[in-house]
Amino acid sequence: MCIRDRLQTQESELTHVGGLVSRSEVVRLTTDLDLLRQQRGEDMVVLANKQERVRALESMHAMSLEELEAKRAVVAGLEQAAKENKQSHETLGEEVKRKDRVIKQMESQKGELQEELKRCLEQQETLGSRLDAIQSKHMCYLAGTALLSALASLVLCRSWVKGSH
Repeated sequence: MCIRDRLQTQESELTHVGGLVSRSEVVRLTTDLDLLRQQRGEDMVVLANKQERVRALESMHAMSLEELEAKRAVVAGLEQAAKENKQSHETLGEEVKRKDRVIKQMESQKGELQEELKRCLEQQETLGSRLDAIQSKHMCYLAGTALLSALASLVLCRSWVKGSH
């Protein structure tokens, strides 16, 4: 039983008895009252210390909340950057795939073009041979024409020589 409860009990007993209190009882009650006042003072110091600690914890809590909010903002920024990097990576992946398809298509066309070039070179050789043959025939034709012209001139000269005599 605490001192306060004991004092209240004794006060109610004294009132019930009619107020007759012995000297020893008054000394004991005064001592109890002094102890109660001393304990109350100590309790007030403890309470003040606890209130100070609560304020310090509240201050730390407020700073922690601010730090938490700042960290959340950083995390949100990092998440956004990661999302943008992922989109960029996907875009680059698609572009690489598209360029790979173009390269494969060009490689396949390269083979076809090499075959076409080979055919053209063969045709060029054939046409070169034919051109040489045509040029040779043309030279023969020109030589034959020149020869015929010379013969015709000779025949005319001869007939003219014969006709003038």
